[in-house]
Amino acid sequence: MDEDDPVVQEIPVFFSQTLADNLYVFQYPVKPADRNWNEAKVVNAAIKPENQFVKLEVALDTYSDKYSSSKGEQIALNTDGQQEFSKYAKEKDREKHPYFKDGIMNKIVYEGRSPSIDTSNYIVAILQDKELHCTPVKGIVQLRPSYSYFDQQDKRKKELDRMENSDDEEEVEAQQVTVKFARKETDVAKKARENSFEFISKKTAEEPWCEATWRHADTDYADLERLKLFCSETEDRSSIFSMPASEYVRVLVPPPPDDEAEPPPILHTQPVTNEQISHHEDEIVPKQRKKSHRDSFSDNTSSPKMRGNSISEDDTDSRKRPKNKSATGVGKRTRNVSSSSAHES
Repeated sequence: MDEDDPVVQEIPVFFSQTLADNLYVFQYPVKPADRNWNEAKVVNAAIKPENQFVKLEVALDTYSDKYSSSKGEQIALNTDGQQEFSKYAKEKDREKHPYFKDGIMNKIVYEGRSPSIDTSNYIVAILQDKELHCTPVKGIVQLRPSYSYFDQQDKRKKELDRMENSDDEEEVEAQQVTVKFARKETDVAKKARENSFEFISKKTAEEPWCEATWRHADTDYADLERLKLFCSETEDRSSIFSMPASEYVRVLVPPPPDDEAEPPPILHTQPVTNEQISHHEDEIVPKQRKKSHRDSFSDNTSSPKMRGNSISEDDTDSRKRPKNKSATGVGKRTRNVSSSSAHES
C-alpha cells in the first residue's frame, strides 16, 4: 500500500437481490430539468415485461391559464371524432374506446422501452449508516412524449374517405399472382432480421399490456418498497473465501456435541466367492450330521424300552381294591369264619 495514499475510511458493501427482477430506471431525456416529476399526476400505467416497454399517462391541468381549451377540443375532435355522451348514442359508438374520453385533450402519454444495451453492470446503491447496499438494475427505460393520436387522426381520415368513395369504386379486376419460394435463412440473416426495427415493433405490438399502479415517492407503499433495497443479511462472511478447505467443510457440517453418542464403527466387509461358500458348506454339513447322530443316541439311552410283563392301570386298580367278603360268587364255595364256631355251607 502506498504510504502517500492512506485509507481514509472502510465501508462495507452489501448486495441485495429482493428487487433484482423488477427494478427499472426511468429517464426523461426531453423533460426540463427544473420540472419536478413528483408533482405530476399519473392516471394510468402499463408495462410489457418481456420487451421492457412502459407507458405512462400523465393528466393535464385543463383549468390552468396556460392551457388552450379550444386547441385541446380541436385535437380531441380530430382524433376521436364527434363523441355522443347521451344515453341515446348508438351502441356501436359506445363500444369504441376514445383516446380522449372527455372530448378534450386532458392527458399526455409517455412511452419508452429499454435500449438494446447490456444493463448487467448497472446497480442502484444506497449509503446509510456507513453501509452501502447495492441492487442490480433490470433495465433502463427512456420515456418520451408519444404522439400516437396523430396516427389515429390519419387512420380516421382514411376511413372517412373510403366510406365516401365506396359507392363510386368499381369492381376490382382479377390480377395474376406470382408465387415465390423463399430460400433457407442463414444464422447471420436471421440475427439481422431479429434486430431490425420492423421485427422489434411487431414483437412489441403482439405482447399484451400489463396494468400497473403508480405510487408517488412520498407514500407509505413507496417507503416499504425502498426498504427492499437494503440487504437483509449484514453479517460479514468475507473470511469464508480465505479459509482452508477442511475448515470450510467444518463450517458447513459442524461436529456433533459432546453429549451426543458416537455412531458405531463401520465394518468393512469383503466379497465372498462361490468357492468359499462351497468349502464352508462342506465343513459345516458333516459336523451337523455328527451332532444329530449324537443327539439321537442320547435320547435312546435316556428313555429305556418298556418290558413285556407290564402292569396296566386296570390290574393295579383290581389289586388295590379290597375283597368283598359278603358277596358270594356263582359256582364257588365260601367260608364264614367267626370267633366262636365255623361251619361249611
